[in-house]
Amino acid sequence: MIEFKKIKEAKEIFDASYFFLVRDLKSNQDLSKNSDSDIIDDIIKSKYHNWRGEDEPEGLTFSISKFGIKKPLNNFKFYGFFDNSKISSLNYKRVVFEEFKKKMFAVIHECDNDENAYEIRAQKIINAVINPTAIFYHLDLNEEINTDMVAEWTSYSLFIAFISLDKQNNIATLIEFGQD
Repeated sequence: MIEFKKIKEAKEIFDASYFFLVRDLKSNQDLSKNSDSDIIDDIIKSKYHNWRGEDEPEGLTFSISKFGIKKPLNNFKFYGFFDNSKISSLNYKRVVFEEFKKKMFAVIHECDNDENAYEIRAQKIINAVINPTAIFYHLDLNEEINTDMVAEWTSYSLFIAFISLDKQNNIATLIEFGQD
């Protein structure tokens, strides 16, 4: 199994509820010797591909019903709207860099209420940290939501995600925009 270590992260918060996150992960193996699907499957299994995966708080609970039933937050393993354990590399569809930008900015533009301020800030991050020659994959579950894959609980009301694979530099990048 390929293991990953976070080497860099850029995060922008827009109006206290929307976020744009780019997280670079370095692998313990030469990515060029692995298939894209194997790399993506191992990213999905990593702590970086689920909500609060890096900092699961011990003993923190969340009320899930009006009756006060509580569950530990670290029992919720979701990514966007989906149960992380049900996602696989098959759910990621390959896209070219321009299609990645088109899909990402279409969602950001819908949420941007300040003369494209979100888009401008997100574009600065993309220009600074994203390799446009990398291979891009879109988590393509939002188009036709498969209800079998929806998480029991999620904090997101909006979510779009991509993974880019820069095999030459041995870096995988998670790219997300959402509202939680």
